[in-house]
Amino acid sequence: MIIHLTIDKPTESPNELLRMHWSKRRKLQKDYDNRVLLAIGQAGVIIEYAEEGERRRVIIERHGWSLLDPDNLTGSVKLLVDALRHTRLLWDDTAKCLDLAVVQGIDRKRPRTEIFIIYGGLNGKKKE
Repeated sequence: MIIHLTIDKPTESPNELLRMHWSKRRKLQKDYDNRVLLAIGQAGVIIEYAEEGERRRVIIERHGWSLLDPDNLTGSVKLLVDALRHTRLLWDDTAKCLDLAVVQGIDRKRPRTEIFIIYGGLNGKKKE
């Protein structure tokens, strides 16, 4: 099964996050939580929440105004992955439960973040 979600903004660079005051970063985390919930509603599909210890593959496509360095690209999805965990689309963000791939492109007309969550049979267990 695949869940496809779209968030209407690109993820922030870790350079921005590191310079941010903790209270502003906390508000940004809540904003990501709300954007994921909104994207779930807009997807118009029934979402299966992650079960305890379930492994899921997540592919995040960042479409921004410019390209990030590879190390910044990976770090830019931290708050988004946390939001996926807070909304129970991921059980945990450890290597045991998450197989993460992050790619990027430039789209100045429609900056966004696309999220693909692939699940079912990734643990060697089949969903019934």
